[in-house]
Amino acid sequence: DAWQVQLQDHAQMPGKPMPLLRAVENLLDNAERHGALPLSLQLWSEGPAWVVEVADHGPGLSPEAAERARQPFVHDQAQGGSGLGLAIVDRVARQHGGELRLLPNTPHGLRAQLWLRAG
Repeated sequence: DAWQVQLQDHAQMPGKPMPLLRAVENLLDNAERHGALPLSLQLWSEGPAWVVEVADHGPGLSPEAAERARQPFVHDQAQGGSGLGLAIVDRVARQHGGELRLLPNTPHGLRAQLWLRAG
């Protein structure tokens, strides 16, 4: 399988379902477009937060490139896309009292984490 998935049975959190769905879809699309197999989707609680993590084993992003990727219309012309995906995820995270974290997936790849307030 291309995707390894680990989810909780229930994850209750306040928020707007459609923007949250779009944010997660953007993370999944980015992993498929820019990453490499295997890909993973995980959901877990950490203290008062829920974490949605999408990870891949592609080239990853330097800290500088990760910061640029949060800006609208910044994208790799060769890879396609509008350059809005991570900017939207970042905005949705902040609207829900959370944050987007872009971390290395050692030894290579990217772990995109959407942190959301649980209550």
